[in-house]
Amino acid sequence: MIRIGEGCHSKTMRLGDDVISTHTGIAASIIKSALARDLNNTVYLSYVNIEYDGQVFTERYSVPYFFSCKCSNNDEWQIRIPDSLLKKIQREAKIAGKKEVGGYLMGNIDVKHKTVYVLHQFKPDDSKQRSSKLRLGTKGWREEYLKVKERSAGMLDYIGDWHSHPSGSLEMSTTDILTNYAIKTEEIPSDYGLCIITNSSTTAAYLLAPGIKIYIVEE
Repeated sequence: MIRIGEGCHSKTMRLGDDVISTHTGIAASIIKSALARDLNNTVYLSYVNIEYDGQVFTERYSVPYFFSCKCSNNDEWQIRIPDSLLKKIQREAKIAGKKEVGGYLMGNIDVKHKTVYVLHQFKPDDSKQRSSKLRLGTKGWREEYLKVKERSAGMLDYIGDWHSHPSGSLEMSTTDILTNYAIKTEEIPSDYGLCIITNSSTTAAYLLAPGIKIYIVEE
């Protein structure tokens, strides 16, 4: 799939004919190369130097492989996470052994395309870990959150948490449901959020959607 003009697709953006023609020519050249060679997972950024007439630059970035899967509780939504980041999370689960481990997730939620991009995780050192219970710590989290948000110009934000299930299924427990409901309503700035549950080799994702009510019935 080839996508063009991600930076100038706004309905209110106005560009001169010369700028459009320049970028169109660059895009055509890149598309020809993409069709002739294997250029998967590559981003091209082109821009005109307004200080020097006639200077045009194009920068190329290789994008790492992304793992993708549908959310277990809503198959209309999917998550995408760099393979290296997912393996790091699974490695943390393996190191923790029989104790649960977890961390905070930062990324971007594309509501239009129903995709959650997970691009950063932070595991605090002061979490309380047990075999079937985890209390996520907060040491260093605020500093990490502000640093990542600033460096990404606000594009990355807090979207939810991840934790491990050392044994048993990767389904959300009653505690998981209640905890994530509180996180979604009180802490996540977006209308949607994400809960990731993993072991050392398999990972499941759960969408935290708006407008969900939880009722506790006491017998």
